[in-house]
Amino acid sequence: MSTDDFLDGLKDDWQSRSADLGNVAEKVARGEELVRREKRGRLVQIALLGAFAIYFFWQAWMLHDILFHLGGVAFLTAVALAAGDYLYLRRNDPAAMLGDPGSVLVKAERQARIALRLAEAMAAHSLLLLVCAAIVIGFVFYGLYPPPIMLIGFLWIAAGVGMYLVHRSKHGAAKAELDGILAMQEELLGED
Repeated sequence: MSTDDFLDGLKDDWQSRSADLGNVAEKVARGEELVRREKRGRLVQIALLGAFAIYFFWQAWMLHDILFHLGGVAFLTAVALAAGDYLYLRRNDPAAMLGDPGSVLVKAERQARIALRLAEAMAAHSLLLLVCAAIVIGFVFYGLYPPPIMLIGFLWIAAGVGMYLVHRSKHGAAKAELDGILAMQEELLGED
């Protein structure tokens, strides 16, 4: 048994003698709802990060402060990453479900690949935070800013490390789910 309840349930339904395709299809439909929620979340994320980017660039222009420039670039980069995630989700939006077992597993595989891609995107966000933290700490060491500003760098390091740990957990779960679905597809092909 894997550590994924969805995958275990899907496999149990699949292997039972009276496999109810509607039950498997119901689980895949719940996965589709999660994808729709992720798309809406990415749109909100783009809007909020975009607003912060505009604010930081405006402050940088008004105050001529390099930290606000850095913050604006960081937020703008985060907008680009979130937009990339959104476009990926939109491009891989599941089509109408067919009634045969193979199409259900293909749809489940697509959802697992989407989860894997989103987990991988978290690594890019983590790296962005760590790079910004290094720049801020470098500014303090070179005497461009007073030492209390270093707290910002340490907070970004903590957030970046935390995000990386979440990335590892989600990536491992998504990879295990994808491997399980691919194994079920191989079993299905072996039965034909």
